[in-house]
Amino acid sequence: MKGPTSTEHRASLVLRAGIWASGVLLALGILLSLLRGNGPGDAPATPAGILQFVLAHPLHPWTFLYGGLLLLMFTPILRVVAALTGFAGERDRWFVLVSSIVLLLLLGEVSYALFLR
Repeated sequence: MKGPTSTEHRASLVLRAGIWASGVLLALGILLSLLRGNGPGDAPATPAGILQFVLAHPLHPWTFLYGGLLLLMFTPILRVVAALTGFAGERDRWFVLVSSIVLLLLLGEVSYALFLR
């Protein structure tokens, strides 16, 4: 049986790093929230409100929570980008096409969820 290719290995590393980093940000946000006593009542709910809040309060617990959630949401997209670049480097046109379609679908879903609903 053939071992994993460098593209598969790179995509796996991106996925693992994204999940771990997201977990750290979420845990830090929860810990800071418990220490400071910031409840969910002061958190914005719209993408524009979240962006304004994060820029105005970079060390607030909710900034870490939002960052962790966004990183978790974008980790699969980063994984597909890593696979796409790897397949492009290997000149595997079929998988470049499939990865491109998957990337467009993921970006379309995120755009719809964040901006068009």
